Amino acid sequence: MTHPDDPDRLADPVRASRSAGGLAGDVVRHASNLAQREIQLVKAEMSEKAAQLKAAIGELIAGTVLVMVSLGILLSALVSGVARLLVGLFGDDASAGREVVALDGLDEGQVQVVTALNRNVEAALDAARTLPTYEGLAALLVGVVFAIIGALLLRNGLSKLDPGNLVPDRTIRQVKKDGQMAREQV
Repeated sequence: MTHPDDPDRLADPVRASRSAGGLAGDVVRHASNLAQREIQLVKAEMSEKAAQLKAAIGELIAGTVLVMVSLGILLSALVSGVARLLVGLFGDDASAGREVVALDGLDEGQVQVVTALNRNVEAALDAARTLPTYEGLAALLVGVVFAIIGALLLRNGLSKLDPGNLVPDRTIRQVKKDGQMAREQV
């Protein structure tokens, strides 16, 4: 820096005329430009943070829905398991409702048809008796998978809602940097 009484400084008429009014105008103009840039930076960063917030809320909603659906599916699996347990404890009541078809008075072709139908009905009933076991297991597996996915979405959404993630860090760093530079210039 030059001293105010420096002969070279006083000899330069351009410098001398800009010393007070011109420099003050430059300072105001630069400060105004800096403030506008800072405002633009804040707007851009807050827009990014708002998009992150929307994504986090979307994940929270999706996770909540999946967890609730999984609870319904798991309850279905529980009902199926309890029903299977009750059948095991008290027996299958399905055989009581079957009617025995009398074969008396039927010719040989009709007897074969009735016998084939009885075999098909028995096979269908056997298959139906095993269905609740697999149905309950399938419901259990689907419910657990939905619960895991829902829990992961909830955890991810909650981590994005952490207040530290929503602070405009770049703007704060830039304002501190600009303030430090301004202090050094003065």
